[in-house]
Order: sequence, then C-alpha cells, then structure tokens
Amino acid sequence: MATVIFSNMGDTDTAVLKYIWMGIPKVKVVEITSDTVNPKALVNEAIENEHDTLIMCGHGMPQGLMNPSFKGGAYLVDATNYKKIKCNRVIAVWCHAKDFAERYGVKGFWSSMFISNKGEASANGIYTVSGKSITEQEILFCVRLNELIRNYVPMKTWIDKLKEQADYTNPVVKFNYDGLRYYKVAPTPKVQAATYYSSITRSESSRWGYDFDDDFDDGITYVEDVDGPTVPAKSFRPAVYDGVSKNPVVGYKPKGDYGIRKTSLKDADELTPPKHKHKLSRKARREHLARLEAEIEQEDNFPIEVWGATD
Repeated sequence: MATVIFSNMGDTDTAVLKYIWMGIPKVKVVEITSDTVNPKALVNEAIENEHDTLIMCGHGMPQGLMNPSFKGGAYLVDATNYKKIKCNRVIAVWCHAKDFAERYGVKGFWSSMFISNKGEASANGIYTVSGKSITEQEILFCVRLNELIRNYVPMKTWIDKLKEQADYTNPVVKFNYDGLRYYKVAPTPKVQAATYYSSITRSESSRWGYDFDDDFDDGITYVEDVDGPTVPAKSFRPAVYDGVSKNPVVGYKPKGDYGIRKTSLKDADELTPPKHKHKLSRKARREHLARLEAEIEQEDNFPIEVWGATD
C-alpha cells in the first residue's frame, strides 16, 4: 500500500514523524540512520518498487532529503533519482520540500520550511511558542496527515482539511500550514537563485558537520549569463544579440529565506526579540546568541518520551 523513506537523524524533530505512517496497513519503511550501509541503493530500490503511495520525510533542503549516514552522498532523494518516482501519491515532509518539487517538477503533497523546534521558530521571527508546544503541534500534524493517507481522502482536499483542524492562533502552526503545497500534476521546473541555496546549505553544514555545498550536484551545467544571473546552459539559456540578452532569465527565489539558522554575531540582532534589541550591547547580543544555539542543541537531542510520544 505504501513505502516510507524515513531520513532519521536521531533527533526529536524526526522521531515524531513516525506518526505519519503509524497503523497504516502493509506499509514498508525504509529507515536510514547514520549506521545504514548503501543508503542510496536501498532508497532507489524502494522508490522503483512503489506504485501506489510514497512518503518521504526527515530533515532536508531544497536540494533534497538528507542522508543521515552521508555515505554515497548528502541526499537520499535528489536530482539523481527523483525521476524514478512513478507512484500515484507522493507525500514529502521535510524543510523546503516544496522548493525541491518546484525546482525539478514533481507532483504531490509537499511541506515548505516546517518549524520543528524553538531554534527554527526564533530564526523565523517567532519567539512566543515553547519547544514543547512546537513538538506537540508537529505530532498533531502527523496524526492528521496519517488519517488522510490511510483513508484515501482525495489529495486535492488535504490542505483545506488540515487547515480546518489547525490552531491558527499559534504562529508556528500558521507558518507551517501556510507553507503546504499540492501539485496534482508536475509543476513547471523553476530556476532558483544560487544565493537562496547557499544560505541554507551553509547553516545546515554548520549544524550537521557536513559540507553540503561541496557534495551537491543537480546534474545541470551552469553558465554565467551576460546579464548576471546564473542559469542552466541549455534549456534556460536566453537568446543574446550583440552581447545583450533579449530575454534575461531571473532566478526564482521564494518570498522569504525561511528556516535559515543564523549563527554569526552579525545576525544576532535578527535573533533578538524586537522589543529588547535596542537595549542589548554587543556583549549581550553575543550571550543571547550563545543561549539560542544551546537551546537548538538541547532540543535536537531531547528524548521524545518527554512529550509522551513513543514508537
């Protein structure tokens, strides 16, 4: 009935994702951890063999779903294997999954940046929601999504049904649910700004201790256009007359750089609640940033049992 590609980084954020498929009959779970050998081969085989429902979840970026083992590459699902997806229902829950779908043109139900801890909330300007509340709301989302999948509710109604049950007075809930997207047919691929990718990959490289920039290859040869933006050499190359582009390509860039973990001192002001910003000295801003990074690390390693969630 369904195959799950589960990128398990071993933190609370990903542990609660098990509620998405819990209790679904005949589900095959391909769980990739830091100890998994040949993870990409396992994922490719699972994708090729699934023709009904494919669920992909974990940590990720616009470039793809992260590979917790980092063996054989940084991503489990990326530019090298997305064309293998041939199933009827595609469900993807990872940060910036929507951007992946729009970049490569893949149909299905996709999350955008999805806040799953207090650090990510602060990075997106939300300071009033506790880590416990964020985890509880993530569990509720997974349980509700599970019901839609299990009962074969038409996918075109999913976003409306999820929003009907959501507590929109909670800013994290509003942020997460407003980012959901459904594409009945594959969207037309969009060129995305390189600066958008680099800001996210830098922060995630720092978080996981892996150089994602060095590893990523989307399979497209890029050239510098005469007007400046970097574009694919073939399908998106504009016509040039007398050295001037008559149809310049402007790289696609989402409305906001959501989910970026700002960890440098120069960004400390952005992480500081606005009402306190003008009162903090340089030393105080540094201390505030250090506390925030400590909260991120603590929540990433916090046992899921604290919130009552179990396998």
